Amino acid sequence: MVIPAPLVIDDLDQLGPLFEHNPVAMLAFSLDDLRIQRANAAAAELYGWSVEELASMTMIDIRPPDEVERFLRVVENHRGPDEGRHVIGGLWQHRCADGRTIPVAVSWTPLVVAGRKMRIAFVTDQTMRVEAEADRNRSVHRLMVLQEEMHRPRPRPRHAGDRRRCGDRHRAPPPARARLRRSPGLSHRTTCAIAHLARPARCFPRPTHTIHARHQVRRRPRCFLS
Repeated sequence: MVIPAPLVIDDLDQLGPLFEHNPVAMLAFSLDDLRIQRANAAAAELYGWSVEELASMTMIDIRPPDEVERFLRVVENHRGPDEGRHVIGGLWQHRCADGRTIPVAVSWTPLVVAGRKMRIAFVTDQTMRVEAEADRNRSVHRLMVLQEEMHRPRPRPRHAGDRRRCGDRHRAPPPARARLRRSPGLSHRTTCAIAHLARPARCFPRPTHTIHARHQVRRRPRCFLS
């Protein structure tokens, strides 16, 4: 693996407009004490501190306490024979002047200033990306829940009276009389007689006359076939 040679300059002023007016937030810090030596205007706008205030801070000051150990471990791992390589630090949480933390993507490039080993950190705000990914994950979760609800079997009602309680909007099966009329091989008279006997008792018409026998009243319904 070929490691490119780091940028060697005599003074930080030689970075010029490419550093000062770059739209990407850039921080030049020392690899020995991690103190920020130079910051551009984009970094001051991102963090909320002025350029002079950032120049008096360290790379640890712009990080929340729970990420300091991880940062020191990354710095220690990139010291040694291959310390001149470009480092992509991944996604981090940085602290702003108002106390809030923002997700940022950080990458380093080696720099040597008058024999002193330094790094230039390129910081990119990832707030919109993280929020978009969170919205996508929530949408995928809702879609999976809806799919599970669609494929979940519905409880079957035990009788026709439970259809309204179970939320089944399907109509009840047709009565026996309507089914028998469509049955082949039966005459119309036989179909009517079977349908009349299959109806519930409350559906019978009112009686037309009574028969008195042994002091009891028997009610005979009128036959619709007569």
